[in-house]
Amino acid sequence: MEENRRRLAKAVQDARGRLRLTQHELADRAGVSRATIQKIERAEPMRSTTLMKIEPALGWAPGSCASMLDGAEGPLAIEGSEGDVSFVRIPEGELGETVTSAIVAVADSMTAAEIRDLSSRLTDELKRRGVIS
Repeated sequence: MEENRRRLAKAVQDARGRLRLTQHELADRAGVSRATIQKIERAEPMRSTTLMKIEPALGWAPGSCASMLDGAEGPLAIEGSEGDVSFVRIPEGELGETVTSAIVAVADSMTAAEIRDLSSRLTDELKRRGVIS
């Protein structure tokens, strides 16, 4: 896990450098403190809900931080876009976790049980519609 946190820290530093952002600027974009960015870049343990906040600020696909903490070499690739919607490739078997992470990122007042239920219902509906198999 330590190695994966170091890989994530390096990816955040590299992305921030490519975007020519200071730690303070990235923190402002992500809605977190500069101290949080410093901790991420030092590979300190961080809650997934906090890590999800930096993904859009870095132009990464949702679930990228979790994927790197699970061993991926870099952020998830954005496959394409249509209007304001970006499409990403989610590795097989990670859909439920990705959906749950997305809900957690935007739903401050939901309980864990409500989040699990919504995640399950959303996944089932996507399967029913043939969007996923």
